[in-house]
Amino acid sequence: MAAFRSPNTWIMKQIVILLVLTAGWSTAFAQSSERRNTLQMQIIYKGKTVSTELNSVNTSITRYPPEEVPADTRAVSKDSAAVKTPATARPASANDSFYLSMEAKTVQPELLRILAAPDALFDGSITVTDSFGKNPQRTIRFKGGRLYTYSDQFAGIAYSEQYGSAVLSISCNELSIDGIPFQK
Repeated sequence: MAAFRSPNTWIMKQIVILLVLTAGWSTAFAQSSERRNTLQMQIIYKGKTVSTELNSVNTSITRYPPEEVPADTRAVSKDSAAVKTPATARPASANDSFYLSMEAKTVQPELLRILAAPDALFDGSITVTDSFGKNPQRTIRFKGGRLYTYSDQFAGIAYSEQYGSAVLSISCNELSIDGIPFQK
């Protein structure tokens, strides 16, 4: 009975196989929870550069179609009848806007001071880098930025080693993505 196997040997082999599979799965899941992209924002205000890491960024461009301004009726002189001037189109850029909405990983006091100033106009850039190197780096540059909205949330429970979240929106006068300027 040389072919007889001990049940303990068979169980041990099954346990080893299970452990190897479990280690492989946990490694795969650990890698999937890593941050693939790093998002870094730099703001330049009064010659000083402030950097902060972002969790996400959203670019929004609002363009309105040209509106017709109603025709104006006015009297040219006392003796003439009312003359109707033609309707004119409002330039499309009068209300067009560029917005950047982002969730900051943390808001440093230096950045908070800039955002708190009611008349602060600043320039800056946001760089998105793929840590795996499969996607090209993306750069968003803006000029004439100012705080549009700010929301800070704190929680008693920590999410991913963070205190909560800080979401801010910036309106800006000029915007370019990867060197391509957007026109108002």
